[in-house]
Amino acid sequence: MTGTGSHLVRASTDRRVLTVLVHEREATRASLAESAGLSRPTAATSVSRLVAAGLVEETGERTSGRGRSTAIVRLAPQVGVALALVVAPVGVSGVVVDIHGDEIARARSVDGPHEQRLTRVAKAVLARVSRDGLVPVRCAAVSVADPVDRHTGRAVQLPDEPFLVGELDARAALADLCDDVIVDNDVNWAANTLVEEGCVGLIHLGEGLGAAIVEDGRVLRGGRGLAGEIGHIVVPGPDGTAIPFTEVFARLGLRRPGSSAVDVERLLEVTASDDSVRQALAVAVSAVVASLVGWADPSKVVVTGPWAKQVTAAVRAEVARSARPVDVVTALDDDATARGVRLAAVERLQATVLGVAVSNLGREQVGARPGRIEPATS
Repeated sequence: MTGTGSHLVRASTDRRVLTVLVHEREATRASLAESAGLSRPTAATSVSRLVAAGLVEETGERTSGRGRSTAIVRLAPQVGVALALVVAPVGVSGVVVDIHGDEIARARSVDGPHEQRLTRVAKAVLARVSRDGLVPVRCAAVSVADPVDRHTGRAVQLPDEPFLVGELDARAALADLCDDVIVDNDVNWAANTLVEEGCVGLIHLGEGLGAAIVEDGRVLRGGRGLAGEIGHIVVPGPDGTAIPFTEVFARLGLRRPGSSAVDVERLLEVTASDDSVRQALAVAVSAVVASLVGWADPSKVVVTGPWAKQVTAAVRAEVARSARPVDVVTALDDDATARGVRLAAVERLQATVLGVAVSNLGREQVGARPGRIEPATS
């Protein structure tokens, strides 16, 4: 077998061993060989290579019924961790997760500009898991409560958008901590929790307005990453005239002073007693549903956000009378965005370790930026 061929075989074998350890957490060499579908000698050789590369460790002992002790194989701490960060108008929160998806530490910050909060939280949460000051940070996933350019990762200012977190370049803010940073908006991350449900539409109703389509396990992001920015979809206004969706709230007096953001507190107060306002909002939202149905044909539409429950029943009634009705439900909670970001961070970490790390065995600190983390407070 050629050098290239043997390298590919080794890489494939090592990937199978690592995959078993990702899902089973620990195993004996014998059980590892069985789960990976390898002979015991092949599995043992792979474990030795991975131990030498610093990705696997043999530690502890398990005693069998016959009194024999067997070493336990598990992933080494050097496989690294991932950051999951949520940048919202009220503050920045972050967690560190390991390759199994377990949360190791968390931090939060509510003071200062959002970019400073983001950096502060990232350093604070990493400091809490650092023993000697070196943390192999493989990747980070960041949620931003604004449109995000998929190529640059920067928040994008669109006309008449509330721009809730201000100008933010998350990749630049985290550059000293991690090379691999994926950034998306909060609605797309929430939709990431729906990838197992076929073709689904998601509409978020909060201070800002957003939507997403999930199809075949993927969130559709568009050419620049701005798919789902529904603020300028033309809908019926309170008087029946066609206006942009964001203008509906201006006409109803439901915008925050000096901003195009929805005044959620006032909206909840008004819709609790004024059926006409609730119905006007339902008509507008149902027009957005019709747009999603027209170009994506989802099997259902999930309506979420702080004022979703106020209008969902009326929206469902409006949609039921339309030419192409679809099931409208409320199913997501306020933590959907955080769960979606964390899921992406774990998946990215696993892909990095199973892919890049295996193909570069023997290179030091593959795919990670082991930055020295100074103590920080959240």
